[in-house]
Amino acid sequence: MKHLPLVYIVLVNWNNPKRTVRSLKSIKRTDYCNYQVVIVDNGSDDNSIEIFGQAEPEITVLSTKNNLGFAGGVNV
Repeated sequence: MKHLPLVYIVLVNWNNPKRTVRSLKSIKRTDYCNYQVVIVDNGSDDNSIEIFGQAEPEITVLSTKNNLGFAGGVNV
């Protein structure tokens, strides 16, 4: 089997944990196996981070203090 490069998938969330969890579930259905998912919570003021911890405890979650916009969130 050929070595597959590690791919990082960055999801930016702002007060929409349900959509982000749906994205995580979709990613899990991929045939590609060498990936890491990072969620950047872009200053949400809801309970997004707790929801991610319950839904996917192995996922890395980074949190910003403010909403940096999509590009700013991805660059974190």
